[in-house]
Amino acid sequence: MATEIPKGATQFIDNECSACAFVKDGEDKNRLQMTVYSGKPIKSHWYWGTLAIDVSGIQFNQKSFPVLEEHMNSKKIGFSKKPKIENNSVEIDPDTFTFVDTEASNEFQKLSKEGFPYQSSIQAHPMSIERLEEGTSAEVNGYKLSGPAVIWRKSEYMEGSVAVFGWDSKTSASVFSKEPIKLTYDETIVKEVEEEMKIETVDQLTKEYPKLIDEVKDQMTKEFDKEKNALSAENSQLTNRVQELEKKDIIRTENEIKFNADKIWADKLSASEISEDLHEKVCVHVSYTKFVKDQILDLNAFSTAIDEEIKDWESRTVSKTIMGQGYRGKDLVNSKETELAKENKEVTNNLLALAGQKV
Repeated sequence: MATEIPKGATQFIDNECSACAFVKDGEDKNRLQMTVYSGKPIKSHWYWGTLAIDVSGIQFNQKSFPVLEEHMNSKKIGFSKKPKIENNSVEIDPDTFTFVDTEASNEFQKLSKEGFPYQSSIQAHPMSIERLEEGTSAEVNGYKLSGPAVIWRKSEYMEGSVAVFGWDSKTSASVFSKEPIKLTYDETIVKEVEEEMKIETVDQLTKEYPKLIDEVKDQMTKEFDKEKNALSAENSQLTNRVQELEKKDIIRTENEIKFNADKIWADKLSASEISEDLHEKVCVHVSYTKFVKDQILDLNAFSTAIDEEIKDWESRTVSKTIMGQGYRGKDLVNSKETELAKENKEVTNNLLALAGQKV
């Protein structure tokens, strides 16, 4: 909601907060010790009544923040980086604070070191307000706050100020400006529960609050369907991934089996007496797939079948090595030619028989 409130309603002096200048051991420059908000509820505020600022919801949206006197822009004390949140209170960090050379700053440093009792004040703008009505309560900064009261659940820190006097609960904070400022914030009203529901059985709940039961069932059904659809989609993705991995594993295993089978064939044919130009024809007679079970190649059975096939081919064909021949006369030549012709005819007949043709 957008509204106008007095500027002074954004400035608060916490009576338990103070500010003073001090010198750290071994240094000659002044430092600032200042608690701008203790985290405790502020009671009887002239505009808000009982108020607490939730320190966990304070936002620091600038790189550096001013420290003024009495929230007056004309009286500058110094500036610091982001204040610290410690023990539910807002503290100016002495290590990041710098005094400026102004009359107001110099006077504050002189008087506070002499013991003048300065108080401190915070200015912040509300962003989210929680209003507690009579009979309600809420936790804030480790305290239990009872209504009627106001809690700033979210706010933006603007600046901290040193002050001579705290606000007077019987006035309109005369030390602060009454000029209106425009703010936009969310507001939540916490109301007292008028009547406690006393439900002893499910049937009683169903009978007395049928609409509530239907709404709960409808919401639970929607949530269940949403969760089920999400799980179904996730399960589908996992199934696809598993199937892809299984396919890759099957292909890899098959390639390994074929590689091993081809190597066994190559080794055994290389050691055989079968001519190399017949190797491809020989291999087709013993397929490794007949010796695979549960993706495991039976090496012994496969090797035995190959040996038997090679032995059969060796008995039917000429060897890959042809012995040299000499010439000892015309009769010897004729005799060898006759013997060679017979051998070639026998080889031819064997090949035709292996091819399935009648001799």
